[in-house]
Order: sequence, then structure tokens, then C-alpha cells
Amino acid sequence: MIQIEDIDDTAPIFYNPEEYTKFRIEEFDGISEVEFQVYTIYQTISIIDEDSSSQEFVFSLSGNDGVYKDAIKIVIDTEFPKQVKLNVTEPIDREDPALVDTNGFLTFMLNVEDQAGNQASTELKIQVDNVNDCKPIFNKIDTTTTISELSPVGTFLDFDITAVDDDAANDPVSYKIKDDLEDAVFFDIDSSTGQLKTSDESIGFDYDSAKKSYIIIVAATDRGGLEDTLQLTIKLSDENDNAPIFKGSTSRTFDNTQESLEIDLMQDADDKDSENNGNITFMPTSGQHFSLDENGVLSVFDLLEKELSINFTLQMKDLGEPPMTSEAYIFDIKIQDVNDKVPIITYPTEEIRIYKVILNFLNFYFSSFKQLISLECIHWPTHRQIWHTCQVQCNRPRCQ
Repeated sequence: MIQIEDIDDTAPIFYNPEEYTKFRIEEFDGISEVEFQVYTIYQTISIIDEDSSSQEFVFSLSGNDGVYKDAIKIVIDTEFPKQVKLNVTEPIDREDPALVDTNGFLTFMLNVEDQAGNQASTELKIQVDNVNDCKPIFNKIDTTTTISELSPVGTFLDFDITAVDDDAANDPVSYKIKDDLEDAVFFDIDSSTGQLKTSDESIGFDYDSAKKSYIIIVAATDRGGLEDTLQLTIKLSDENDNAPIFKGSTSRTFDNTQESLEIDLMQDADDKDSENNGNITFMPTSGQHFSLDENGVLSVFDLLEKELSINFTLQMKDLGEPPMTSEAYIFDIKIQDVNDKVPIITYPTEEIRIYKVILNFLNFYFSSFKQLISLECIHWPTHRQIWHTCQVQCNRPRCQ
């Protein structure tokens, strides 16, 4: 009887490697509060060795020297030495660039060696399925822009808004303006592209009487509900859309108590625009008794002891581009005489001398007459005596 002794000369082979060397696991959700725990992939890898003498095998992994080289460990089944399983010992992030390819595969070489040193290898591919653990992230942009206060409804804003979500399965992201701030009503956004534009409410934009800047918050949300936010500032630029106006009285009255006057008309001029758009200059004009310079200084002269009426056209313009001109105002100035002199009576010199002589005579006469009465040298007649005297006098020839 001839007994043939088996020599360990055949290398082991992997059983159906196309089917049993591909694994699928789920990435660890890094945003949850659950701690990672080691777990076993319940899929067995089996080998076949035709040499009956081979009962012990050594398994190893190679071919991955990246971040996750130690994330997969081999677990040998002691009861079945030709079978192994794999343990996941570290959390794996599908979005980590250390993965072999963008499809999310970890690739290893699984090696086996029998007692005689015969070796075999097969590629081990572990597909890491995506979990929505990445929120969209906005690209870095200038978060401030400026538009004209006269921008029509539907004007696009100069923001290049893009948000990227590393979770490929949760792309694309959608955009919206959060209503947390009151300024949200003035703008609209395209939910697919993130393009911003002014809404119907923006028709009320006015740099000169309303707000000069607006703040909104844009949110990018993935299909899993994770979102990122971005705060944007939209400033208004002033346009020269207001002409100067004159707010003061265009009718002034002054007394002629001094030789000249200077009146500052600039303090009564107004333009609602800003900077050069709101800077005012007067159109110079002049006349016989007045002059107006470009700074709004009105000079009135040669007034003393005169009554005057001065009329001229007042007009202004701003320094905007192009400038705006005010309406024409008719300005009226009256210079009135003041009753500031005491009346004086004057007479011719000769008449004064005669009046003085008569006055002195009368004073002397009445003074002398008064003294005679006091000395009883003169008696006042009774009414009978007066009547008799009158009769005698009237009987004279000249009275007849």
C-alpha cells in the first residue's frame, strides 16, 4: 500500500472574492452627541486551501497608509480559521480627502499566508455611505455692496453667493432670505442660484429721507435640513434728485437808519441731497442799490434817509452732476423812512422881531394896568355908568 503524503504546496485562494470582498458601511455622524463605538462588519471572508495540512493561516492588511490605515482591523474566527471578519475601530468620515476616491471607498489589500509560506491577496473595498453630517458652507465673499437709491424694482445685487455641501447626496442646496430682520421685505432671492434682487417694496428707497443701508440674512439649506447663514449689507448711494429750495420769506422790510445792510440768504436755502448734490450756490445778480453773490450774501447799500423798493429774481443751483436748478423766486425789499426827527417851527427873521416888540409892549401895558388897579387909582365902572357913557358917546355927531 502506497501512502501519498500531502505537501503544503498550494497557496490558499479567496472564496468568491468578487462578492465577498466588497463591504458597505455608514460613515460616523460627527454632528451627533453619540460617541463612536467599535463594531464588526458582519460579513465573512473565507479562503480555500486544498492542502489538508494547512490548518493555520495568517491574515494581514496592506495597501493603505493613509489616515484610516488603522481604522479596519481583522477579526479571526477561532472556530473557523479559514474565515475572518472586519472590525471598524475608528470613526470614518466619507468627506475626508484621505479616502481613496470621491465615491467614498476605503481600499485595502487583504493578505493571507499558510503554514508553508504560500501567500494570496485580494483587494478589499469598503464603501462608506454618506450621512448628512455636513451643513452647506457659504463661499467667502465681500458681504457689502452699494446700489443707487433710484434703482428700479428687480435690480440684481452684486453678490456672488454660493454654498457648498460636502454631503454629495444632499446637494443641491436651496437659498432663502430669513425673515428675522425687517429689511428682508425689500429683497428677493432665487432659491436655486442664490441671486439677489430688489423687491417691489424697494420702490420706497430714498437716501435723503429713509434708511441709508439695509441688512439681510441669507440661509443655505440642504435636503437634510442643515443650514448655514450669511449676513449681507446693502448700502444706498445718493443721487442728485432734489433741486434747491428757498424756505425763507422773499419779502423783507428794513428801516433806513444805516447806510448799508448785509443779509445771509444761505441760511434759508436747503437741498435734501448729500455732499456735492446738496451743496448750494446762488446765481449772482446786482442793481443800483444791491448785489447778491454766489454764497448767498445780499448787500443793500446807499440807504440813509431814503425810501426804496428793490425787486430781483433769486435762483440757486446745486453742485451735483448734472446740477439741478431751483425755481425762480421774486425777491422784494422795502426800505422805509423812520420818524426819528423832532418837528421845528421856523419863521422869517423880521417877523420874529416885530412879534417880540408887540409881546414886550403887551407885557408892559398889562403889568402897569394891574398896578393902577391895585392902588385904586382906577375904578371899574358900574353897569349904569357904562350905559350912560355909551349913550353920551352915541349922541355925539359921529355916532348918529
